[in-house]
Amino acid sequence: MKAKNEVREGFTLVELMVAVFILASGIALVVRSFSSIAAALDNCDNRVAAVRFMAEKMAETELREKEESGIAEAEEENSLQLGSRAAVCINRAAAVDNPQADEEDISLVENILTVSWKEGNKNKNAVLAAYFKQKKEE
Repeated sequence: MKAKNEVREGFTLVELMVAVFILASGIALVVRSFSSIAAALDNCDNRVAAVRFMAEKMAETELREKEESGIAEAEEENSLQLGSRAAVCINRAAAVDNPQADEEDISLVENILTVSWKEGNKNKNAVLAAYFKQKKEE
């Protein structure tokens, strides 16, 4: 017969199952947070690339405004790559109505750059707007 005061060493099956469950839950949370971080980093990379592209495009528009003494109304659409994603850039220049303008006032054109792309099943976009002097018709 075994003595009742005998000390057992080791873990019971229930204790082991609880420990495995806690460990698996922790690993699942870590993996999920890493995938969320990767998605956020990808979104950030795309947004930074879009802003850089828009800044370059707006700088080109500023140079054109200086060379041609203004910007004419127009709309232009271009395709581009944001990392591995396809994107579309729409450059729209439209005259701004100013009911308080005198005949001597300079007419303005609102130039709006919009870059749109798709991440997963969501549409993302970045918008940049600026005002330029309107080109006088000759």
